[in-house]
Amino acid sequence: MKKSATWILVLLGLSLSINLFMAGLFVGESLTEPKREGQFKSKKKNLHKVDFSMRRLASFLPAEKRKVFRPFLKENKKSINALIQGHIRSRHEVLNLIEAEILDVNALKIAFEKERAMKVEIDILSHQGFLYLLENLSWDERQALASAITEARINEFRGKRGYFRPKRGKEGREHQPKEKP
Repeated sequence: MKKSATWILVLLGLSLSINLFMAGLFVGESLTEPKREGQFKSKKKNLHKVDFSMRRLASFLPAEKRKVFRPFLKENKKSINALIQGHIRSRHEVLNLIEAEILDVNALKIAFEKERAMKVEIDILSHQGFLYLLENLSWDERQALASAITEARINEFRGKRGYFRPKRGKEGREHQPKEKP
């Protein structure tokens, strides 16, 4: 083969590999779950996270104590979900106003106030659940729960499957951090 033919084959191979890579990206994106209406774009998907999760709090408890907390969760499930969905919609509204071509400052102020009010409502209901739960715990159980929550908050920044992530067992989540490998 001549030199020019070799270069042409190398360029064709490179072009083919780039095209296959791009086709793989396109197919992979199309096979993922479709976004629901009101859901954020992928780069903004974590903006709706609520700081306090009652289900997560209950996961730190032994099974018999979780049973005490279930009636409160069942009773307030619809209102909790409605508040969280409202908060997601208000955050989406704020983001849409920020991304708009012309910035409407007054509408943005109103959207921020609405979003803040939704956060406060969620916090109030979360704190009610927390108080309901704490009323049914002994002092030792409250101490263990406080240390577990503190440790979990610190370890949130280590990644979803970090080496300090507590594992779930029969008695709730383990509260002792694992040794670093």
